[in-house]
This record gives sequence, structure tokens and C-alpha cells, in this order.
Amino acid sequence: MSASAVLAQLTAGLTPQQLAKLKDENHDAEVYTCAAVFSALAILAVILRVTSRHMKKVAFGIDDALITAALTVFICIDQFVNFNKLWFTIGSTDCTALLLTKISLLMLYHRIFITPSFRLAVKVVGGIMALWWIGTILADNLLCIPIDKNWYPEMDGHCGNKQLVAKIPPIPWIVTDLAVLLMPIAMVWKLHLPWMQRVGLAGLFLLGGFSTISSCVRYSLLFYQPEDVTFNLIPATIWTIIELDVTIISVCLIVSKPWFARIYPSKLISLVQQKISTARKSSSSSSNNSKGRQLFSSFRKADDRPPMVTKGSMGGPFQFDFDSDRSSDLEKGSRAYSSM
Repeated sequence: MSASAVLAQLTAGLTPQQLAKLKDENHDAEVYTCAAVFSALAILAVILRVTSRHMKKVAFGIDDALITAALTVFICIDQFVNFNKLWFTIGSTDCTALLLTKISLLMLYHRIFITPSFRLAVKVVGGIMALWWIGTILADNLLCIPIDKNWYPEMDGHCGNKQLVAKIPPIPWIVTDLAVLLMPIAMVWKLHLPWMQRVGLAGLFLLGGFSTISSCVRYSLLFYQPEDVTFNLIPATIWTIIELDVTIISVCLIVSKPWFARIYPSKLISLVQQKISTARKSSSSSSNNSKGRQLFSSFRKADDRPPMVTKGSMGGPFQFDFDSDRSSDLEKGSRAYSSM
């Protein structure tokens, strides 16, 4: 059915007065701009991710394949022209792209953090996502019988509660978004990396918060009851595009460190770190001097000094020998960070 035929069908029962009140405007510019900008950013993020693997001579992993598949599924949304078919298709392609993106991130977690309990949590969250994805796909495709009734409402058949099916599925996605967002933060702080690197790594993981915010905004728009669906549901469509693209971008930035290392203002960061270190030393020098004299007088020999932290006392996924030099500790702690 052509666009003009759909428009004629939608306006067939309207009086001339009602037709005169229809808005002579559309959201084409907003939709095209949003799709072009965010899709380009998502494609660029995936390219940075793939080339980063090549720069580090790291094999193309399952998580990389999943994020590439997620981008492919998302781009396919643009190939449908009929609005009703588009809106129906978004229900399946949207959740599929989100699932692939989040599973890609969970696979990355599983590869970096080796704690059995954390890996079990990753598998549980991934299983919940997969089960809910199956339920969403079945609900979308079995809502109307025959399936063509989704885009041809005048056909004989029956449909279930479309509002309920539209409003329920996003809730678990938002909950799992929060779980995936917060899971790695505690693990990152256990890494023996410089403070600035830990903050930067945690910040990269927290970029997924923008995706969660986008999900919440899009979900709130689903409760709006529009008179003209093709006009007033466009904001929800725009936020769907933003949600998917921001999720893909956030996941790709985490493993694009080689590119950022080339443009990273290392001299500026080193200067800031030096200033912070100097300020800390000067603020604690007076108290440390008196305590240092007491400690020095209490130990006669260097061999009698107890270790500051016992060997292996640091829990978490990385065990270190705290009796060794701090440089070796940082080297061991950087292994997981360097693999990203």
C-alpha cells in the first residue's frame, strides 16, 4: 500500500472541517537528522572498535561479532517504508539489537573479570535477557492473528492488547540496563591500576547510563495517547534510534583505548597527577613526620618490620603479592585493562 493510499485511508472518515484542522507539518527533518547523526556515530564507534583489535593484534572475539550484528540489525530498520509495518518491525528489531549489544558487553565482562561469582552473575543476567527477548518476540508476532492485521487493521481477525504489549517489555530491559551498568564498577576499583586509570575505566563503563536514560525517556512516551499516530509517535521513534545508537557507541568506546591513547593529552594528565601527588604529600608531611619517628624507633632492624599488607590479602578477581615492588603490582593489574 502506497503512502498516499495510507493517508487516504486514515483521513477517509474526516469532515472538511476536521481536515482543515490537521497540521500541515511533519517530523521528517528531525527523524532524518537524528538517524543520520546517531547512525554515523554508531558506525564510527564500531569501526574504532574493530580497528583497535587490529592495532593491538587481538583476535576478533564473540563480543565484537555481536556488536557488529547489533549494528547491522539496527540499520535494517531503515529499509521499511510503510509506517504500520515499520512500527511492527521495530518491536522485534529493537529488542534484538539491544539484546546483541548487551550480550556483547556481558561477554566482555566475562573475559575480563575471572571471579567465579561475578561470572555466574553475568550468566544469570544474560539468561534473563535472552528469555525476555524470546517472550517479547513471541508477544509481538502472535499479538494479531493473522499477522498481516498488524499493518492492515481492516482485515478479518483479532488482536490482543497492543497497549499492554507495548508498555510491559521495556521494564525488564531498564532493570537489566541498571544491573549491567553497575556490575563492573566494584570490580574496577579492585584493579591495581593508577587512580586516574581506574576513574577513566569506571567512567567508560558508566557511559551506558546514557542508554538507560534514553530507555526511560522512550518508555515515558509510550504512555502518551496520540490522535495522529504517524505524527505524534515520531518522538518515541527518535528516542528509539538514540537508545540503540548510544548503547552501541558506549559498548564500543570501552575497547577503543588504542585510538584514544593516540589523542590522549598524556602530558596534561601527567601534570595534573603530579600536582595532585604533590598536594597530597605536602598535606600529610607534618603528621607523617611524627608518626615516622615513632615507627622508626620501634623497629631496630629492617627485617623486623611487618609487611604493610599481607600477601594475597586483596580479594577480588586479581591476587597480587603485596611484598613485591609496587611496579610489578601495577603491571599485573594492568593485564585485564590492556586486554580491552
